Amino acid sequence: MPKTANATAQAYPRLRTALDALADWVRRSDDACAAEREFAQLPPQELSVIAQDLGVSVHDLRAVSAKGADGSAQLLKRMEILRLDPAEIAYRHPAVMQDLERVCALCDSRRHCRSDLRRDPANTIWESYCPNADTLRGLRAKPQT
Repeated sequence: MPKTANATAQAYPRLRTALDALADWVRRSDDACAAEREFAQLPPQELSVIAQDLGVSVHDLRAVSAKGADGSAQLLKRMEILRLDPAEIAYRHPAVMQDLERVCALCDSRRHCRSDLRRDPANTIWESYCPNADTLRGLRAKPQT
């Protein structure tokens, strides 16, 4: 009798993890391509207005959209580990939160960060390469009252 996909996944959990990671990558790639196509169709004036409303340059808007929907997922995970409340920071310091998200989404170390978060979230090695490290340390030093 042939094995079902579910039975195979249960028998080989590493295979399931690899397949899930591959599926996530394809979804992120599709999201990024769709965003690029949508932005390419916008008139330049409209794109400028959107960028201005968001407080970013058109270049950064295009770059962030190309990274896909999870552009700042690592930031949220890192903030959780540091016991920082993103909603509270966004409420009290909206410009700071927006800058944290933009910097994270544009970061060239996202793969390294994702790997470190998966492997050992408590390790402070991230502080050596994260462009948001100083800001996160500063927020952590401030009481969130």
